[in-house]
Amino acid sequence: MSAPTSITPNIPPRFGTLKWYVFGLLIFLLGGVATLVLQRQMGGTDAYELERAKKRIEARQKIEAEAKELLTKSGWVDQGKGIVRIPLEDAMALELAALKQEKPRPATYAVGAAVPVPASATAAPAPAPKADAAKPTAPAPTAAAKGTPAPGAAPAPAVTPAPATPAAQPTTPK
Repeated sequence: MSAPTSITPNIPPRFGTLKWYVFGLLIFLLGGVATLVLQRQMGGTDAYELERAKKRIEARQKIEAEAKELLTKSGWVDQGKGIVRIPLEDAMALELAALKQEKPRPATYAVGAAVPVPASATAAPAPAPKADAAKPTAPAPTAAAKGTPAPGAAPAPAVTPAPATPAAQPTTPK
């Protein structure tokens, strides 16, 4: 076999291209250093950011204080409707006292038997029968078979399905 040939001739890299890459890198680095120096000398951005942070902290503390007051003190939510707000600990204590006064009792709703599901609803459809060469083919459907009534034929009576019996539904205690 012969040696592989290249479409492009072997040209040695020129020193000028490397010079431009180094020059561009130096300009980029000098620009970054100049930006950092100017930012440190001005110093205005730090005070501005500190002031914004202080305002955010004050706003958060105010919101948390309002939320704590709503959660720990009772008061009216809607006096016209008679809705009040009570602290969570008080609500739990009231509910616990009410539960201690009640005698345990069985559930007030009946649990019925499982409703059977018809097999046709869950079973896969039966595969289509394969055409057999030994069996004769059926004749073409007539007009009556296609849904068009034959002339002079009486209409079929309407079939009303029987009403389904509802399954036993659990009732919730009142």
